[in-house]
Amino acid sequence: MWGSIGWIVSMVLNLAVTIVTARLLAPEIFGLVAVVMVIIYGAQIFADSGLKAALVHEQERLDDAVATASIAVPAIGLAAAAALFAFAPLLADFYGREEVRLIAMVLSGVLFIQSLSIVPDALIQRRMDFKWRRGVVDPLSVIIYGAVVITLAVLGAEEWSLVAGQYALFTTITIGAIVIARPNVFAGKASIGMWRRMARYGRPLLGANILEVIDQQVEPVTLGRNVNATAVGLYNVGFRLALLPLSGITYIAAQVLFPALTRVGKDAKRFREALLEVVGLLPLFSIPACITLAGLGEPAVVTLFGERWREAGVVLQILVLWTLGLSISELSREIFKASGRTGMVARNAFLEASTLIALVGALWIFGQVGLVTVALSRLAVGIVAVTAAAQALVTVVDVTLRELLRQVRPAVVGGIVQWIALFGLAQIALDGFETWTYVGSVNLGPVIPLLMLGGLTAAGLAAFVVGAEATKRGVIRGAITSVRSAMGKAPTGA
Repeated sequence: MWGSIGWIVSMVLNLAVTIVTARLLAPEIFGLVAVVMVIIYGAQIFADSGLKAALVHEQERLDDAVATASIAVPAIGLAAAAALFAFAPLLADFYGREEVRLIAMVLSGVLFIQSLSIVPDALIQRRMDFKWRRGVVDPLSVIIYGAVVITLAVLGAEEWSLVAGQYALFTTITIGAIVIARPNVFAGKASIGMWRRMARYGRPLLGANILEVIDQQVEPVTLGRNVNATAVGLYNVGFRLALLPLSGITYIAAQVLFPALTRVGKDAKRFREALLEVVGLLPLFSIPACITLAGLGEPAVVTLFGERWREAGVVLQILVLWTLGLSISELSREIFKASGRTGMVARNAFLEASTLIALVGALWIFGQVGLVTVALSRLAVGIVAVTAAAQALVTVVDVTLRELLRQVRPAVVGGIVQWIALFGLAQIALDGFETWTYVGSVNLGPVIPLLMLGGLTAAGLAAFVVGAEATKRGVIRGAITSVRSAMGKAPTGA
């Protein structure tokens, strides 16, 4: 419950901050910082090294595991920060922009700050105690980030406003996680033996993490090298907006799903029942959210961000369809971790990364690199991801592909009906409504487009409900009842 409430508040705040900063800063500024931040995010995954998941999964010597990880994870984070600082000049040479060197050097410290939050966050996830972490710390971090970025942007700090904002964001999150979790690092004994024990569990996850690092670099590197920083900025904003349904619905569910399934992992029947329930439930929320953005992404971005961000809206409309596939992939990842089959995580990550590299590499070789072609390559990865995840679930859990398809059918049919309705209204009957700002000689600004967006969103959701209910009567009411029941049964802090 608190995770969902916290996400809703954080999403609204984050969207508001992004809209304001997009009005203040040019896409090129976002691109300069994005080419460095994508490395930061990738290095953060490497700093985890699978130890966070190992902490959540540990059943016997938790105190020793906490003591060991509290030394190992910050050490890796510090090493990653030093490496980024040292290689910053090479990064600047690669992109041909001297500003990148100094940005990378200054931002390197973020890696160490963020690494300090990994152990506390693992303990919070293990306890499923998200009340303060998701309900307070996350929204507060966005508020502080926004205050810093907007203030400095107004003062003319340009890219440095975004750099300062990252420090404000991660410092707030880290301090908040430590205060909430209060990890007792001295209760256990750190040892090489415990580190090896955790590493054995996390090694396949580390392999998957390394592949994710590579995966995250492909698009900004390709666009930054072959196009320009503006293209990176446009793509980055479209990418972030496309992830909203995933972060808001799937990630929160996964945070609860992994520790919950870990507890019933030895009960095959309960594990199977929980899997089928989640597979049927989550698409009823993620699919309509994604289809709404796919149908209204471009006019929504133009209305909220301004005309110079229109291409980011096109990227959003393509990438949000990739998000649909990624939502299934991310859920399967938590299921594999809970069942101890972490090798499946690495296998699927390899398939996704290799597919993206092959497709984008072909674009690079044949000189076809652009915002749309790169986004379409990512969409193809989503198709591979959902196919591989479904096949792997059939292998790991005692379910058939037909059972999985039966669970998602109402949501899929509802999504198709919703897409037809939105396409017919937004792309044919009301094409170009984002530019309807005048009533006679009076300029109402974005009022009319915003009203149109609200009406179209409502119409699309109504179409989804009709399609889903036509496929399986009572499915929407059942989903709402399941969510209410889950909230009622959740731990006090969840």
